[in-house]
Amino acid sequence: MSSEKRKKIVMSTMIAEDGIKEKKPTQAEVFPVRVFRPRLELKKCKKTYGCYAACPENAIVIEKGFPKINYDVCTGCLICLRECPCGAITEERE
Repeated sequence: MSSEKRKKIVMSTMIAEDGIKEKKPTQAEVFPVRVFRPRLELKKCKKTYGCYAACPENAIVIEKGFPKINYDVCTGCLICLRECPCGAITEERE
């Protein structure tokens, strides 16, 4: 494959034909089946931010000092649950 053709293929994944950048789909959009999802109980949260640091999809953001889960991005891997030392995150069936 020529380098010019390879460059065109790489460019097509980043820029649409009309020249506008396309948003890459999130993992949750690619694999929309999530069996369990994390549930955050703010009363139990001690603000250690272990869940925020451990989330591989960056689905947890900090708002007003507390973690908040963005379920549009969350894949349900539950790594945040395992990393929360105070038990503020539980799992619930979708």
